[in-house]
Amino acid sequence: MRRMFGCAVAAAALTLLVVAGAAAQSTDATQTRINQLVERDRPRDLLKGGPFSEDHRRFYADIEKQAKLGHKAAADYRRTSSVRDWRKMLDAVNRGGLRFDNQMSSALLHDVFFALHESGPPTDDPENGGDAAFTARRHHAMMRLLASKLWVWEYVTDAERRLLAGYIDECERRPSALRPSGNNHDRNCGFWFEMTYPPNNTGRAWDEANVPQTLADYAAGLPSPRPKPALNGFLDYPLVRDPAQVSPRYIWAGADDVWRRIYSAPYHTTREYQEQRFAEGQARMAAEHERQQAREAYRLALIPRWEMLWAKQDPTPAERVELEDVSIFLMRLDVYRSRYEIVRYDNIVRFCSLGFTDYCTRKDALDAANRPASAGIGAPSSSQSVTVRSYDQNGNYTGSTTTTRIDAELMGARPN
Repeated sequence: MRRMFGCAVAAAALTLLVVAGAAAQSTDATQTRINQLVERDRPRDLLKGGPFSEDHRRFYADIEKQAKLGHKAAADYRRTSSVRDWRKMLDAVNRGGLRFDNQMSSALLHDVFFALHESGPPTDDPENGGDAAFTARRHHAMMRLLASKLWVWEYVTDAERRLLAGYIDECERRPSALRPSGNNHDRNCGFWFEMTYPPNNTGRAWDEANVPQTLADYAAGLPSPRPKPALNGFLDYPLVRDPAQVSPRYIWAGADDVWRRIYSAPYHTTREYQEQRFAEGQARMAAEHERQQAREAYRLALIPRWEMLWAKQDPTPAERVELEDVSIFLMRLDVYRSRYEIVRYDNIVRFCSLGFTDYCTRKDALDAANRPASAGIGAPSSSQSVTVRSYDQNGNYTGSTTTTRIDAELMGARPN
């Protein structure tokens, strides 16, 4: 399916040299034109259902059909290098979808990528205007996008992945003095990523040996004791945007403020960042341990209170509510229910949600549990204080008292 790998690497190197030379003479207008064409043709991910039927048999039958057309177009392109077959290949990729849970679509992308890598750009595309430098740059921009999509396929060989690394290297966010931004990433990639520092299990904040090999060294096949490049996914963004959609919040190739924020963020594969993360993790663990200790101390302190309240033969309504709350915290609600009914609405809701249907089939319990929901968001909780107005038997006002909502209803108070 592919020619010898050595020839492929040589072709890639030649293409990169042509692109580098053209880039030095490029203008903003040239880059804008390239971005417009590449954005139009770039591969798209296809969600389930997509333009096809929800029926899986028809869905995969359509993918298989497009894959066959794409493989034929790739074979034809190796002979013709025509824009006609180029468009057939990209159309098959886009219509078939970049589905890496499906062998057919992944194998198609693989075939298309290497057909383009080995044969180069189409020689008769009128959109290139006969400009060889423009043609090479546009081709390289498309190949970067295809390489990022193919990188995540698990069946790519190590030799092929080294070749892909040569394409995606300039799209990595990392420090570099070669660009005015101080960052290696080329904003005209259409995606960006950052090397991941693999965590170690030694408990140390930093281990120099864990820093991955650079993509450039990996692409060159240089031996290294360091781990292979560890990538945590690619973040796609548009190369062009409709003027009506342009916003300081949107990430795209021309979003100057957004890229300044992205480039100024700490780099993950640095000692400073990893030690900061390690320290923050240690602090979180210490805080969680402190919370657990405080919770356990509180639990131990509640046990004597629960035993005292439980020993009372005739607790007051307030003591009943307290005993119920303490029983919830100590997970002794089943013991509490052997003597008392649950009275607080939020406790009823919680108890019913645990599946105790014997209790929750009682109408008064269901009514109580449903009352906060029917009242809507912001309904008063059972512990909220309320003012109870008292009247004599003739309807004359005799005074007011402040108590909890549950106590008020236990006393027979009615809402206004």
